[in-house]
Amino acid sequence: MHPTTLLPPPLLLLFLSALTSPTHAHPIFSSLAAGSHPFLPSPPLPPRSDLLPRAIDKSGTMTFFSPDVSSSPTNPTACNTAPSSSDPIVALSSSEFSADKCGKSVTIQANGKSATATVGDKFAGAPGAEDIDVSEGVFTQLADLEVGRVAVTWGFD
Repeated sequence: MHPTTLLPPPLLLLFLSALTSPTHAHPIFSSLAAGSHPFLPSPPLPPRSDLLPRAIDKSGTMTFFSPDVSSSPTNPTACNTAPSSSDPIVALSSSEFSADKCGKSVTIQANGKSATATVGDKFAGAPGAEDIDVSEGVFTQLADLEVGRVAVTWGFD
């Protein structure tokens, strides 16, 4: 015997609507209508902010510096650090820089490549508001040092 032959079609429809209708559902089946039953799909979860794409919302020119030459324990950076040349550091223009941005991660894109650096200094001589100066190691991930200056897009992670 086929399961649908147990109830005539009108009664079967009434029974199925009672299972899923939140206003007419029997208390036993009310959890089914609310989406809390373990065997029924739940409503989609909101997106997790840590999985969202990074905001690459700034564009400017990137140059490079050698942290070993420009900063030292006696001449610290604007973030009060003395990074080495191997540290992935980005210096922000005076208009973009603030002390609360020190230590924040920045993603930089150029030439179809991407690099990540940490805000560690202020780029006082930046010609543009969104121009950045990066340590040599960061620059070489995106372009050859001989280029010296390259157009980039970047944003905070």
